Amino acid sequence: MSSSMYSMMQMLQSTGQMQPGMMPDMPKDLTLEINASHPTIINLNTLRKMDQDYAREISLNFLDQIMMSSQIPSDLRDGHARSE
Repeated sequence: MSSSMYSMMQMLQSTGQMQPGMMPDMPKDLTLEINASHPTIINLNTLRKMDQDYAREISLNFLDQIMMSSQIPSDLRDGHARSE
């Protein structure tokens, strides 16, 4: 199930349009593994040493992309709120 579908089901459940317990369980063991020798991570670390604020912004955006592509439920409004 995609994260957007999961979010929609959560919204329906919170507004009473879906009965509790109808939403399927998501996997409990969600582990993010990072390859420290990957060029993206190396470049992000280099950027962190030069400009921490910008590196933080890029890191959070990167994490948003990982969450979406991995179909891990997350609130996409968090990423949108950061960009305003």
